[in-house]
Amino acid sequence: MRARESGTIETFNPTAERIFRFMASEVIGKNLSILMPKPVSELHPEYMAKYLKTGNRHILDTRREVTAQRRDNSTFPLSLAVTEAQLSGRRVFITLVRDLTEEKIMARRLTAQYAVARTLAEARTIAQASQEILSAVCLSLGWQVGALWRLNEQTMTLQCHEIWSDSPDQLAEFVALTKHTSFTKTQGLPGRVWESGQTAWISDLAHDENLPRAHVAAKEQLHSAFALPIQFGGSTYGVMEFFSYQIREVDDELLHQMQAVGNQFGQFMERIQAQEAMANLAKFPEENPQPVLRISREGKILYHNQPGKDLLADLERETNHTTKAQWEQAFQHAFEHGGVHREEIIYQDRFFLVTFAVEVEANYTNVYAHEITEQRKAEEALRHREEHLRQTQKLEAIGTLAGGIAHDFNNILTPLIGYTEMATKKAEEGKSVIANLQEVLKASERAKDLVQQILTFSRQGETGKKPILLQTVVAEAFKLLRASFPTTLSLRTALSPTAGPVLANPTQIHQVVMNLATNA
Repeated sequence: MRARESGTIETFNPTAERIFRFMASEVIGKNLSILMPKPVSELHPEYMAKYLKTGNRHILDTRREVTAQRRDNSTFPLSLAVTEAQLSGRRVFITLVRDLTEEKIMARRLTAQYAVARTLAEARTIAQASQEILSAVCLSLGWQVGALWRLNEQTMTLQCHEIWSDSPDQLAEFVALTKHTSFTKTQGLPGRVWESGQTAWISDLAHDENLPRAHVAAKEQLHSAFALPIQFGGSTYGVMEFFSYQIREVDDELLHQMQAVGNQFGQFMERIQAQEAMANLAKFPEENPQPVLRISREGKILYHNQPGKDLLADLERETNHTTKAQWEQAFQHAFEHGGVHREEIIYQDRFFLVTFAVEVEANYTNVYAHEITEQRKAEEALRHREEHLRQTQKLEAIGTLAGGIAHDFNNILTPLIGYTEMATKKAEEGKSVIANLQEVLKASERAKDLVQQILTFSRQGETGKKPILLQTVVAEAFKLLRASFPTTLSLRTALSPTAGPVLANPTQIHQVVMNLATNA
């Protein structure tokens, strides 16, 4: 965009039309404040007048993030860079903008996914994980209420297990009603999700006929909702649902992400429930599928159930002396310190959490061995997923940084190229100044090409194929390599001028060449 010193818009290109959803004819001749929300729009004329009088600048020649307003009065995050220039003897402002909405949405979703992975790796109870996941999803994605419903297999109903809200006082009635409500299959949003096993979205609760809490939701200004099943291995453990003050259209990408969250939580709940079941079975050694032993201080086996007998036989056959020594040290440590002592022991690639409960007066210890091999595998998978998320965030940050630098450099090049072109046109033919200006213009165009290559590197999500000449892509990549390699290295290319086009993605081919060269 270009504006006069009064703030009146003079030019408004197609990209600006797409971002602000205004046609150029609707904004040209109007003040820039039309693109700003209140109170910024009301303060803008005063700021411009102050700048024109004092020359004290705040946002010129820098890139910053601001909140802008579209034609429908909706607001969105915007990257803004403003440059002042002289055009035909008058002062103008050239503004470069970039919509940050998608970047912000992706960042919030990555934050939510990272928080869920971290919670499931660290939580020790379902209640702890439920509260932390509900708050993490709501705070990261901007939803006001989150509730977790667990399946009661005796009554075959969904009952509220946890609920979180960002405004407990304002939403008190809805929260209280939710806590005392239960759903059967097909009843309400949780019941529908339980029956279908799929995520569901309601854009406007006022138009949903199967919502028992609709009257309270309307009273407390809740408008949209979505829910997801908590399931794993074909079993459904419950449902999570979320509510928003805003009317939100269906977001398929968010639903897909949350479906995965429900599966992760289901896996976590299955593991915790299995651990609780094993703890209860410890009271009935013969029925316990895990090893139970009673061993005297002298090492004599006083009792064992069948799994315990199998464990002893396996340890007897164990050829790894380290494992046997670990068992012996844990046994001695238990008698030395008394009470209850737990030790994690590994043998034959199996993990056991072994509990020694020493009866001092009776001079023996009860041993409960609980196999946690699957739990350790699940935790390792969660750690890998968390590391992958961190690496993804690092790569996105690098791309954003490269794009930001390129945009800032472009702000410098825009007036440089423009002034040079105008000076070339006004200069007399044959004068040496034209040759000098043409050299400046050539250097600027080369810098512009470099900026385009950096933007190509930082661009994400382009997977479309089209006919391209590989010679051109390789040549562009080598321009960027030549600028970044030490001068002691010599770069040469041998490109066939007759090679035909191929169907490929130019950005990916460009990256392949860059990777091959930098790796070499």
